[in-house]
Amino acid sequence: MYKLFLYFLVLVLIDSVIADVVINELMYNPAGNEYDFEYIELYGQGEDISNWYFEGIGFTFPSNTAINNYLVIANTLNDSGENNDFLDRYPNTNCNHEYTGTLLNTGETIILRDNNDNIIDVVTYDDWVNENHSLERIDIDGYSSDPNNWLQSIEGGTPGQENSISVTSGCDWTILIILNGTVFEDPKFKIKAMKLKGNEKANLTIEKWIEDSTGNIDKTYSPWNIENILNYKTSSEYSPSLAKGDAYFIKANITNSTCNDINLSNNFVSAMFFVVDEEQSTNPLSSIQILDSPSSAEFGDIVDVKVNVYRGDTLKYAVYAYIENGKKVTDKTTMHFKNKFTNYTLTIPIQLDLNCDEDYDDDDYTIVIEGLDQEAKKTIDLNGRSSECNKKSPSTSSSSTASTSSSKFTYKLISKPNKIETNNPFETEVRLTNNENKDINIDIWSYVYRGSKCYSGNREENQQNFLLEKQESRTVKLENTVPEAEPGDYKLKVKIRKDNQKTTKDITESIEIIEKEIEESYEIEEDSITKENIYKERPFIPNQDPLIIYESNSYKTKRLVPFFIIGLLCFFSIILIWRH
Repeated sequence: MYKLFLYFLVLVLIDSVIADVVINELMYNPAGNEYDFEYIELYGQGEDISNWYFEGIGFTFPSNTAINNYLVIANTLNDSGENNDFLDRYPNTNCNHEYTGTLLNTGETIILRDNNDNIIDVVTYDDWVNENHSLERIDIDGYSSDPNNWLQSIEGGTPGQENSISVTSGCDWTILIILNGTVFEDPKFKIKAMKLKGNEKANLTIEKWIEDSTGNIDKTYSPWNIENILNYKTSSEYSPSLAKGDAYFIKANITNSTCNDINLSNNFVSAMFFVVDEEQSTNPLSSIQILDSPSSAEFGDIVDVKVNVYRGDTLKYAVYAYIENGKKVTDKTTMHFKNKFTNYTLTIPIQLDLNCDEDYDDDDYTIVIEGLDQEAKKTIDLNGRSSECNKKSPSTSSSSTASTSSSKFTYKLISKPNKIETNNPFETEVRLTNNENKDINIDIWSYVYRGSKCYSGNREENQQNFLLEKQESRTVKLENTVPEAEPGDYKLKVKIRKDNQKTTKDITESIEIIEKEIEESYEIEEDSITKENIYKERPFIPNQDPLIIYESNSYKTKRLVPFFIIGLLCFFSIILIWRH
């Protein structure tokens, strides 16, 4: 009898645990300028949710409402006309509920409460996804307010269906290069593998090699085979012997994983550094000289500029290299010279734009090397259009995030730094073109963020508002400063609002904040071998520590159930022994 009672009690407790309801998907920025296609999706099993209600939007579930798997609440369920309501866009989705209000594109907090006003689930989101992509929950049992438990969906979202991203669909591993600086006499580096998503251990194989500034492989290493890695592992320190006076690229790639890696875009990483001869001096005045550079080049070429940099008695240590003609036609190359009273000679490779769209004229341009309160310039003749442009499909742009256009209004990222320092202002340049037959009101701003947190002050701190006249093209400069942040990879977002529309046009790019010493670790030293590898470069996507804002009562109960069951089993075992 006691045993039957125990089995019954365990079944009841387990059933109560799995009856949770969670907010599973949010479509807050649908395609177009209207909010009619917004929706919220819940997920639950066999729960009576009669008279439950939301805060953040206006909706209360009617009596006799139960949830079995997915339940969708739409902003505009059915409206007259074509393609202007939820059922027009998602005709095969079962949806019978409509809420009032809207989901803010800039982020807000959505709370689900039961009929006794208890909080069932709460999600605080930010502007985390691109237009026409929903915010999907990864792990049903994970924390709702952990930014790492949410990812961008496939285009259009998945209302009433299994999420396109889920914890059961695989793992996500990434790698980074630990390189404490950019200019070295004797370079040293490590490779770190990190898990971003998933619960299982995995075996990884990581290839790593070093290329010179012309792309030739200078040094390769035997594969790093890692077994039963759970969260992260760091290699031992590598100390390559390289010719001085040149720029090099460390490259690494995850070539094999025993788990189903759902995001291959972050399996490759590359970092540029310089190897130099250091000569000591006592002169307190810094100086920069361009020793050698080509007099002409074609767009798409790499321009090698040989320079001499002397850092005297100054606290400044950063030097930047780029090419301009009133506006930059290359990214800035950043170098850090750590030692005072030291003379450095090195060659800087500067990659020219392909000029596929012929945005840049054949003309004289200026090579600029600046920093340490010094500047050196030299003229270079640039012309032509890279032959690489002919290899591209006409329908494929060079960067999905850097340039987006329609037939009437276009916007394109012109320049931005790859690396920035805290408390050091930097500029982003965006070109806007109005091909319409009327003037357009423009709001444009930019910010640096990672996950849900903005690191460059208020998001709209540098907002500019102006009238872009018909047939006008204008380059806008946006300045940002990151006052304080840990070194690592972040995101730069540019937002453009046209004629006060609800939906903004977005440009999102990776940006790195440098530099502080990263922790020491362990692992194998690999022997150098010789072989050639060619891999496609992919951007690095960083991890983010979870921020727990709210833990629901049902989640707390779920964690306490095993201890409660063990206690009951012990109690009834004692009774059974005593009765015998």
